[in-house]
Amino acid sequence: MNIKNILIVLLLAANHTYSQTSIVRDGSFEILDTCLGNFGSNDLSLLTHWTQINGRPAALNDCSLDGFLRDTNLWGIQPYHSGNGYVFMTSLVDKDLGPGADTVLIDIMQGVLDFPLTSGIKYEVGIWISLTETSQFTAKEPFQFRLQSNPEPIPFYQFGNFNCDADGVFDGFMIQDKNTWYYSADSYEAAGGEKYILIGNFCRPSLMQIEPVLGGVTKEASYYIDDAVVIPPTGTGIEPPVKHAIQYPDRFELDRERDYRIISAAGVVVMAGRSQVVDIQGLPCGVYFIRVNNTGFVRKFVTY
Repeated sequence: MNIKNILIVLLLAANHTYSQTSIVRDGSFEILDTCLGNFGSNDLSLLTHWTQINGRPAALNDCSLDGFLRDTNLWGIQPYHSGNGYVFMTSLVDKDLGPGADTVLIDIMQGVLDFPLTSGIKYEVGIWISLTETSQFTAKEPFQFRLQSNPEPIPFYQFGNFNCDADGVFDGFMIQDKNTWYYSADSYEAAGGEKYILIGNFCRPSLMQIEPVLGGVTKEASYYIDDAVVIPPTGTGIEPPVKHAIQYPDRFELDRERDYRIISAAGVVVMAGRSQVVDIQGLPCGVYFIRVNNTGFVRKFVTY
């Protein structure tokens, strides 16, 4: 297991926003290959960048906004944390919750990062999580994560042999509220080269703390997950590569919010800040360079 320094953060969605530098590809579960438009369409195979490894994790999307027939989101009642999609995942199911039960039939999904992690750098790994309306139980640490260099084989069956062997923990703090999104995160020190993230429950029931909750109809601890993130620390020289930077007469538009500097031909920094849209209309006529910090990206441009 890689060295890690646990950081547990659990905040109300209304009071927390996460960095825009997450390197999880489609961490908001929005990018779809297809939408079948029926009850079977909530399968995780809908998603382009996520894979079902174990169990039955379900992608719940409003496909009508992507040019497909509408998926009626039959399982999902909670509003999305962001965008138009999230994932339904079980931490424990009914057969695991009886006396002496110690086998796990749980959901594990696998995503991909934009680029490999750098050795020795500590990253923030987080998810937004909400308890489902149908759940009769809640767990203190319902899900964990692993980060690895190669994709996990499918299927990844290890029922009854999960000993919490994970790289980090998403703490649920025994969530009782079924109407709120919470943010849970852990810090992870990279070994180097990790490109894939696995999210699921790697603990057998006898190693978990669970409690009943009111109002559920299914003997399980199940959750909605949205906005999975892996965030590099600021100031480390680690940023996603710049995919595009488009110059207009009055502005530069970058692919995402970035830290930038604008340097004159004489080598003087004339502007600096953090934005996706960089206003250049106030610059005197001349030759300049825009540099995106921590990426190596430099572009020459001229104002008239």
